Amino acid sequence: MPRTIDGKFVTEASRVFQQGDDFWHAGNYDEARQAYEKAAGLYHERQDAEGEAFVLVRLGELAMSLDDCTYAEKVLSAAAELTKSLDYAQNTYGESLIRLGKMEAERGDSTRALAYLKQAQEALSA
Repeated sequence: MPRTIDGKFVTEASRVFQQGDDFWHAGNYDEARQAYEKAAGLYHERQDAEGEAFVLVRLGELAMSLDDCTYAEKVLSAAAELTKSLDYAQNTYGESLIRLGKMEAERGDSTRALAYLKQAQEALSA
């Protein structure tokens, strides 16, 4: 969740998050993962649960793209847990559930995939 004002990053967490995106786009997957993990930690230190969850969703997407479903499930589940009871973060909660559903579909578990997608629909409708 990069936050900028006049093109300048507002926090160190947002700067590191953007580095993760830049590394990913350049094909430097290990560096991207490290940057996202660092950004998540920085958001956690600031007690910004939505920022942390947003980064974890991106980290989960990266892991899925690298076929690391075990790690993807771990970080996406953590993102969902962080945001499920936060009224202001229901979009991020829904996004984490959508990614979990996509992951389950890729694993071939359509029942779990549909359950996640139903939860996402409920969250995003609220």
